[in-house]
Amino acid sequence: MSHNITSRSFLLSWSPPEGEKINGILRNYHLSVSQHKSSVIEDVKVPSSVLWYGLKELTPFTTYDCSLSGITTDVGPAAIIVIKTAEDGK
Repeated sequence: MSHNITSRSFLLSWSPPEGEKINGILRNYHLSVSQHKSSVIEDVKVPSSVLWYGLKELTPFTTYDCSLSGITTDVGPAAIIVIKTAEDGK
């Protein structure tokens, strides 16, 4: 996963899982974002044809935990990334 980070937003982008690492037809992705070790602020299903997701209206200089899983008939293992938004004005 990659990210474009500002003080109040970030963009996640990813590549689809490799064929041998997926168990069935990829139907969707499950993305969950929370403030570090806190409550979930975004919990969405993203269509398998979409390889990015943007979040806005975030808090500056704050750490967020992002979890992304592929969904076939079940939810697969998650890729985890920790992102810290920039300070305001940077």
